[in-house]
Amino acid sequence: QVHSVASHPPSRAPGQRPWRWPREGRPAAMGCGTSKLHQMQLIAMQAAVDKHVEEAGLRELASGSDFQATSTERGVHTWEHAQLVTALDVLNAYQRDREVQGCGLSAPSDMAETRLVELLKRWLRQNANNANLSEDAVRNMRDLCREVLNHQGLFTARTSRGLPNAISVVYSHLTWQLREILERDHSCAELMQRMLSVGRNLVSDVVTFLLMGPTSLRQLDALPSMEVVALWTTMPTEGHPLPDRIDIRRQRELEGTWRTLCG
Repeated sequence: QVHSVASHPPSRAPGQRPWRWPREGRPAAMGCGTSKLHQMQLIAMQAAVDKHVEEAGLRELASGSDFQATSTERGVHTWEHAQLVTALDVLNAYQRDREVQGCGLSAPSDMAETRLVELLKRWLRQNANNANLSEDAVRNMRDLCREVLNHQGLFTARTSRGLPNAISVVYSHLTWQLREILERDHSCAELMQRMLSVGRNLVSDVVTFLLMGPTSLRQLDALPSMEVVALWTTMPTEGHPLPDRIDIRRQRELEGTWRTLCG
């Protein structure tokens, strides 16, 4: 309608003043400046996605022609990570507020803001119930949000509920999610280390009992320790996995012991 009026201005009767655009906006300002800003936003968003997103399906959302906005409902019935579900709710609330400001009209699908939000929403829905969520995946999405926030001149908002605020909140939740993953991985590492330690103690106790209890290997009494690492230093050189740790003197003292059937 704007281009139609611009190319065919209303006719005027003889003596009538020439028709002019109202002060609210003119085609040149609306068409040129806004279009250029949208183009710059798309370029910046595409560069950020190419830098931080590895999944091909998500990268296609940033530039593909087959794009449709999704529902503003959560769309996740069960979840594993509360931070991701909360971030998803924040983005859905942002889109609902935007529809209210636009009198029920959704944002155009070719806008960088729309594509960015839909990209984040798809990733959040895919991983909200992912028990094996990796540190790198969360870090990449967090860095993508950080990259967008760095372009303050391109992605601005007139209200506190604009895109920068929504992305900032999502960034915070992704940071907390990353912290939880790191703490969980650290706890798992500690648990595994504890299991290995208990296993080594079991092996050591069993070996000591078998060597000292039902056998007559009295030469072992001369050893200061019956730990496995100490026994390795006395083993024969042939077939020894750690020859650099052999104690020559101890090896000679126990040479006859290890050559017996029991040894």
